[in-house]
Amino acid sequence: MHRVRKHHGDRLGRVVHAEKEERQRLQLFLIEHAQVVRASRHEQWREEKEAAQRLDGATDEAECGRKDGCALAHRLEQMVEEQVTVIWHAISMR
Repeated sequence: MHRVRKHHGDRLGRVVHAEKEERQRLQLFLIEHAQVVRASRHEQWREEKEAAQRLDGATDEAECGRKDGCALAHRLEQMVEEQVTVIWHAISMR
C-alpha cells in the first residue's frame, strides 16, 4: 500500500511540476512576444523619425537651393545691368 501511495504521489508531483513548467513557458513566451513587439514598434518609430528628419532636411536644402538660386539670379541681373550701364556709357561718350 505504501508503494502505491508513493507511486501516486510521484505521478501527482510530476503532473504538478509539468503544469508549473507549462505556465512558466507560457509566461516566458508572453514576455518574449511583448519584447519583440516593443522592439518592432521602437524600430518603426525610429525609422519614421529618421524619414521625417530626412524630409525636413530635404525641405531645408530645397529652400536653401531656392535662396541660392535667387541670389545667383539676382547677381546675374546686377552683372547684366552693370554691363548695360558700361555699354550705354561708352555709347554716350562717342
